[in-house]
Amino acid sequence: MKRIHTNQVTLALTEDVKNPSPDRRVKRDWRKVPIWTKGTRFIVTTETFELEDGSEHDLLYIELRGAYPRVGAADYPGLMAVLQPTEPNLDDVLGQYARKFYGGPKDVIQQLVKNGTLTYKQIERAVAELNPDHTVLDSIVMAVEEDSE
Repeated sequence: MKRIHTNQVTLALTEDVKNPSPDRRVKRDWRKVPIWTKGTRFIVTTETFELEDGSEHDLLYIELRGAYPRVGAADYPGLMAVLQPTEPNLDDVLGQYARKFYGGPKDVIQQLVKNGTLTYKQIERAVAELNPDHTVLDSIVMAVEEDSE
């Protein structure tokens, strides 16, 4: 079996969902909360595998954005039924890539500098021009977009 494709999409709950197996003793596990609230964002990952007979098989995983663990989507049908696609935001995107670099948003930015996508000058300018209505990362993204125009 060989993985041939991975696709991630950001989805948000359209209504509150009661957890069928909550555990109030566990405080830091998204799977154990009593209610998943409307608007909560999840990342749904589809991994496509090529089987030995040449056919393809998809595995579907769900995870709370920015939290571990990811679990099989089939284990949460009530949750999957009320998830709708939503535009990913900066936290969604950085959260997905931060895990790949085993760190946080800072590690993603360092990787972008390392591969030449960003420069420290762009980051300095973005931070110097911070608008109180934007986060540091929003300002960096705007500076990169200005440079690419």
